[in-house]
Amino acid sequence: MCLRTMRTNQIANKKGRTMQTKFADRPLLSITEAGELLGVSVSTAYRMADAGQLPIIRLGDGGRMRVVRAQLMEQYGIADSE
Repeated sequence: MCLRTMRTNQIANKKGRTMQTKFADRPLLSITEAGELLGVSVSTAYRMADAGQLPIIRLGDGGRMRVVRAQLMEQYGIADSE
């Protein structure tokens, strides 16, 4: 686990939840939220999406990107805490 993820989880734990439980009820995440879950910056998350390293779907005519949470967690070996 990277240092940023550990720090983010520490903050979330103070609020009584982990990053996994924060997004547990949502099947789709924004690129920003996926980056937060992975512990990477927003720009890195967008680069990962552009490189095909995130399981994204495009919504609407504008092509708004969303990350499929279940596939992301499986792809990166993140335990689901539901």
